[in-house]
Amino acid sequence: MRKAIAVARREAGLSQRTLSDELGESNAFIQKIESGNRDVSASEFINIAIALGIDPSELLRRAIGE
Repeated sequence: MRKAIAVARREAGLSQRTLSDELGESNAFIQKIESGNRDVSASEFINIAIALGIDPSELLRRAIGE
């Protein structure tokens, strides 16, 4: 899941900090997720996908294919 989020974030042209800010989270929020130091709840996953401009089901499909 973390790889799919990282790839989608880079494709969207966003830094970890910018994405965290858009989500109203701490600056380390996305960094911790992408490094595997933090799990993501279903609602957080959906919010991340929306902030990245990608359908949550598409991001989930990518994550399953990791």
